[in-house]
Amino acid sequence: MPTHSLRAFFWHFMRPHRLACVLILLSPICLMIESAYVPYIIRQVVNIVIRDDVTAATIWDAIGVMMFCAWAAYGLMMAGFRGQEMLGNRAYPRIHAAIRMKAFDYVLHHSHHYFTNQFAGALAAKVNDLPRTFQSLFFFVQWQIIGTIAMLAASLAVMAIVSVPITLMLFVWVVFHIGMTLITVGSVSRLSSANSEDRNRLSGQIVDSLSNNNTVRLFAAFRHERASIQPLQDAEQHSHGAMLWRITLVRWIQDAGIAVVLMLVGIAMVEGWREGLLTAGDFVYIFYATFNIMFFIWHNSALIPNFFSEMGVARQAISILQAPHTLVDAPDAKELVVHEGEIKLERVEFSYENQPPLFSDQTLTIPAGQKVGLVGFSGSGKSTFVHLILRLYDVNHGAILIDGQNINAVTQSSLHRAIAFIPQDTSLFHRSLMDNIRYARPDATDEEVIDAAKQAYCHEFITAQAQGYATMVGERGIKLSGGQRQRIAIARAILKNAPILMLDEATAALDSVTEHQIQHSLHRLMDGRTTILIAHRLSTLSQMDRILVFDKGRIIEDGTHAQLLGIDGHYSKLWQLQTQGALAEI
Repeated sequence: MPTHSLRAFFWHFMRPHRLACVLILLSPICLMIESAYVPYIIRQVVNIVIRDDVTAATIWDAIGVMMFCAWAAYGLMMAGFRGQEMLGNRAYPRIHAAIRMKAFDYVLHHSHHYFTNQFAGALAAKVNDLPRTFQSLFFFVQWQIIGTIAMLAASLAVMAIVSVPITLMLFVWVVFHIGMTLITVGSVSRLSSANSEDRNRLSGQIVDSLSNNNTVRLFAAFRHERASIQPLQDAEQHSHGAMLWRITLVRWIQDAGIAVVLMLVGIAMVEGWREGLLTAGDFVYIFYATFNIMFFIWHNSALIPNFFSEMGVARQAISILQAPHTLVDAPDAKELVVHEGEIKLERVEFSYENQPPLFSDQTLTIPAGQKVGLVGFSGSGKSTFVHLILRLYDVNHGAILIDGQNINAVTQSSLHRAIAFIPQDTSLFHRSLMDNIRYARPDATDEEVIDAAKQAYCHEFITAQAQGYATMVGERGIKLSGGQRQRIAIARAILKNAPILMLDEATAALDSVTEHQIQHSLHRLMDGRTTILIAHRLSTLSQMDRILVFDKGRIIEDGTHAQLLGIDGHYSKLWQLQTQGALAEI
């Protein structure tokens, strides 16, 4: 899919409908009938009816054929317009859908890092801008460019038959008018692009504030949010105003040119009639055709700034497709096949962008089926360790292997299918509870979903809802408590039934009673699976086969709960502080 230019990008989606698109684009040629042929018939009719030999008895004999031709021409023009509408009714929705879904699919495949630096609202706005601007730009080319060329060619050709001097006068004005317009509106595109970016940033900030409205309310931070948005609003207002002022300047130039040429044509018409060079029919035709050309050019030229404005929006929107995917499958990537579930890190080095190294020459083996707990203060590298195995980031050097297969050499989809991950902050879709649990395995039956929910101790609160499993959970699951969302995430992991399990403080949002109840289900879920568990409550790690203690990206201790308590090291001190109540969690 070419994205180096808007023309190439849109043509990619028009190609399957190229015949319909070409016919639609050529349909404005019908304007030649209305702009040239019909006025010329009127000229002929006027010249006939003012003749002395035409009476009331002979009027229809004199103009009947011409009137019929005018009616037929109008009918032909309307048939052409309605025909192109019918073609558009079939082609446009398909092109819009193809553009929108291609953009959505491309954005969705960006890396985890990409989304941490973007506003979801701004991205969604750009995805929706692409099909909308396609329609606007297509219509402009169809009616304002092709339509104008067809109308001018026909009108000026017929006008030359009637009066060559007036035709030349109008031709010079048309060239001057369009030339001045193009020269002055070139900057409108740049101003529009800047305004579009300002508007997208503002939209993203507004979405961010609204999606966290409860936090805003509880911190009484309404003024703070208004103050944080105001600079973005000021920037958008400034760029919007600059664009509108430039458009107004263009239109002043256009209007001044029209006023001058109208005066000159009017003088030429009167003088031509006085000198007998123009008939009454010529006078009517020139008057009609000139105003037709003037209005058409004025109207279409007034839309040229809007065209460049839409071009700017489209260029901003297409930028989301020009940002390369930074984390991609290898060209020859294979499907990951997990038979055992052994995880190896071989001399792994990793650092975040513009940050000092977090992991350096890290080598580690987690045997298949082993349950491993990760401990350490925030920022010590626990979550990064999990994210690297999930390949949310690529290591700088070294390799991570699962059953001997380098995760960089397998498809990301197969890697993620092999791992069930329960994050600390569970985010749900604004869909039904049934759909949210089934997301782990779309082909699961209702009975399998309900069984997973029962194992995760969420069946009871689900059935207590008025609509049961059909209950919509709200954006990001806002209608549920944190503990309820976490239990849905656990049910989802149970349903997924993956050979590798990763939990990032999976029970942190649960009350003590529910946590105790669900521990049995979690241990049953861990049974036979390679498990990595990040825990802040050290008591949850006592049944782990192995505990890794992290500090500044290094694994400083490695052993069972009993072994680590026996060496009086970092873990032992954390345990003592937590059991004594001096350290609630880490």
